[in-house]
Amino acid sequence: MKARQVERELLKEVPPGLLGMLTAPRNRKAVQYEHSKKKAGYILKGEETQNVFDVLQALSPFIKDSSIKPLTRYVLMSDNTRKHIFDLNEVLKKGRMESKYPSDPIPFIFHYDTTFNVGNNHVSILTMRDPTKKRITVCGKHTFHEAILPVAIMIHEGRLLEQHKAFFKTLDAQFLKGKVGDVAQSRKFILVSDHEFGDVWPSAHTIFCSNHMISNIKQKLKDENLNKENERIPVISFYHKLINSRSETDFLGIVRKLEEGTINEGAMKEDKIRHYFLENIIPKIRDYDGR
Repeated sequence: MKARQVERELLKEVPPGLLGMLTAPRNRKAVQYEHSKKKAGYILKGEETQNVFDVLQALSPFIKDSSIKPLTRYVLMSDNTRKHIFDLNEVLKKGRMESKYPSDPIPFIFHYDTTFNVGNNHVSILTMRDPTKKRITVCGKHTFHEAILPVAIMIHEGRLLEQHKAFFKTLDAQFLKGKVGDVAQSRKFILVSDHEFGDVWPSAHTIFCSNHMISNIKQKLKDENLNKENERIPVISFYHKLINSRSETDFLGIVRKLEEGTINEGAMKEDKIRHYFLENIIPKIRDYDGR
């Protein structure tokens, strides 16, 4: 709660007359003091076990799945969010947005990513781009025009694939319980994620995130001590040339040149980088691109 909000709440409780003059906050320090007292009420002060229990009690309406052994996992999703997704599906079906293209309904595009080492756990977040709303302000060229809707969160131990599979299994169960039917069957789901997860959501068509792939390429160059600017830039440019191919024929032509060794600018002249592209990057672009 912000200090100004605390001040407004304090002033609401001030009685009229002389008594009000005595009980109104005197200055900013008085407001900060009241703010610190309210803030202290939200701080967990017990033992770790008691704190975990208190947090779980507060979050129990949002927990859709949990596991303690062999690794801890909590999947959280609001019923309001779930209802909103069902409502979006109906709005798109009934509205004008799809009446012009009934054979090609607008897909639901989800994004999935993990923030590692948040305390002792990892936090994986699933969001969705709302096709019925537009952002009022676009901050940069890479910002999505659609509003972003948080869908579900998983707080989990470890980086095992089983944790992520369990997460999406829980999501499927949520999307199968609607009064109007199965959203995943009536509308195409597209999942954009790091290729580390693989094809982890059977109900969705998976597309690997280009930004994650570029990060992995840069890490590979760093590991191979090929991270100088004149070595790195041609490699990233080659990657962009691959994903921006106008057709599959053009794409295969670039791959053929790589196999023949005729692409040798910067670190691309190194056999280990060419093999890395042929064995790790090319198959992922071919099988999990956004075409």
